[in-house]
Amino acid sequence: PIGANLFIYHIPNSWDDEILRQHFEHFGKILSCRVQTDNDGRPRGFGFVSFAEAEFGTAAIQGMHGFPVEGKHLKVQLKKGDEQQLGPAAPKPPAPPPAAPTLDLAPQPPAFQPPPPPAPAAAPGGFMPVRPPLPVAPPVRYTPY
Repeated sequence: PIGANLFIYHIPNSWDDEILRQHFEHFGKILSCRVQTDNDGRPRGFGFVSFAEAEFGTAAIQGMHGFPVEGKHLKVQLKKGDEQQLGPAAPKPPAPPPAAPTLDLAPQPPAFQPPPPPAPAAAPGGFMPVRPPLPVAPPVRYTPY
């Protein structure tokens, strides 16, 4: 039926027809469900779900558009032909939920850090000269005359 055919994009490569069905079947009776594959049988990242009634499709759009899965968010919308036949009254998928702001409490480095002091250069052959310690004079004792 018009309004019951959905296009789903950003489907993980690990999904097949059955996994796609499992994610959408609680919205209503599914007539067909398919993950599109290439000539070698590898998933192409999109698929189609057709429900028995348009209300099921609308519920699936509202419930699954923006659904986070394996680092992606599903994009669920009416299939192109259905979208055009329904006209402007077609339900538009809601925008995916914005990412929750995170509070970073880790100490931040200062905006400017001076460069580290230059390392002393080694002499030819890798020998690093070491300055001998300065001699220390013994304490002077004053004796009265």
